[in-house]
Amino acid sequence: MDKKNSQKRLKTLFLVWLLGITMLLPFGCGEKPPPHKEVVRPVKLMELPASGFFRDLSLPATVKAFHQADLSFLVSGRLETVDIVRGQTVKKGQTLATLDPRDYQNTLNAAQADSNKKKIYLDRIRHAMKKGAATKTEEEQAFADFQVAESRMKIQEKAWEIRS
Repeated sequence: MDKKNSQKRLKTLFLVWLLGITMLLPFGCGEKPPPHKEVVRPVKLMELPASGFFRDLSLPATVKAFHQADLSFLVSGRLETVDIVRGQTVKKGQTLATLDPRDYQNTLNAAQADSNKKKIYLDRIRHAMKKGAATKTEEEQAFADFQVAESRMKIQEKAWEIRS
């Protein structure tokens, strides 16, 4: 009897298992559903006259810009003027803001002075080399310093052009 009961249980378990598999089979096949797209629904907005029923009616809402742009700049600095207001339509090439020129002018002046100083030192070394008072290594170092100063000056001139 025990053997018959265990065979009966085994058959029942097998049928339940087979039924479960056949029930799950249709759900496992087929294509994946497309990703959910966020639906943007337009909202009609109208201004109501301040009379009658609508005079004391207030409706909470949030208004967001349809188009928005994040800004980044080639150079850093302190803003001197902002030539637009929030929500204003702008065109390509339109000036949005201007930077304070003092920092750029001071940095450019310092780079020009450094370049001039390095040029004068290079000329002195070359003159001393002709008299045998300086070495070729000193002349090469002075020339390299002058080139670095010239490069820094050109970078500052470019920053000044971008800022303007």
